[in-house]
Amino acid sequence: MKSLMKPLLLVMGVALLIALGPAPLAAQTSVADPPIFIGNASCVDSTCANLYNGETIGIPSNSITVWDQGANSKTTSTTILLIVAIPNTTEGAPGIASVVNGPGVSGTGVGQLGGPNVFGGTWNTTTGLAGTLTSGSGAKTVYQVPGLPCCSGGGPSENFGNLQTWDANAPGVGVNATSFGIFIYSLTGVSLGQSQYITVNFSGGGLPIGTFVNASTCESGSSTSVACTGGAIYSTPFTHAGLVNSGPTPEPASMLLMGSGLLGLGGMLRRRKKANA
Repeated sequence: MKSLMKPLLLVMGVALLIALGPAPLAAQTSVADPPIFIGNASCVDSTCANLYNGETIGIPSNSITVWDQGANSKTTSTTILLIVAIPNTTEGAPGIASVVNGPGVSGTGVGQLGGPNVFGGTWNTTTGLAGTLTSGSGAKTVYQVPGLPCCSGGGPSENFGNLQTWDANAPGVGVNATSFGIFIYSLTGVSLGQSQYITVNFSGGGLPIGTFVNASTCESGSSTSVACTGGAIYSTPFTHAGLVNSGPTPEPASMLLMGSGLLGLGGMLRRRKKANA
């Protein structure tokens, strides 16, 4: 019996590996490729539940978090870029209302649509538009549209086919995307260390449902005039790219105002009930 155990365990192990299949391409990051995650106010780190088919994180339209999952020996550049893919439009991307530091983050963050071309990328410095992804773009990704560095530890999955599929099927989305306008936002003035994050609040009605958000930056000390390479690259795996699947999250002041109004209405109804008794 003992003589059969090792072959049996080997067969079981091979069968398990076959059943699990290969790891998703988007999840292929290495120590040489520090990931930077997109999240929301309820979950800013690597523990966030995926929105659909093991990929993307659900985010509201008006607020996201940008979280550094890199090594503790590294920090990001003070220029962090958001790569935002908005379905079925090439104009009208919202601005940024504020950038708020998370615990331990120093400096004063400033966000803007567009901004100077850095890290080898090219986009309209005013509107932020870098180009589009369509069915004719093939395997081209959101990083390749503006020409930004990405993914030294594995190829990204943010191509048109995947974005279209996730928009059509992810809970709360249901968008029929025939194209994506790729917009760049510049966040400057803060640098992130391991497990640090910032919150980015968008102005107006925020990002449309079905919008994808990725981040790209380089290691602290990298020149912004050229593309960084190898372990200096920070990028977002598709597993932790943001996907807008809900409307604006009420701000605390708005929630307080709403609560006060409901209390006042309740008091008025009670007084009217007593008067009619």
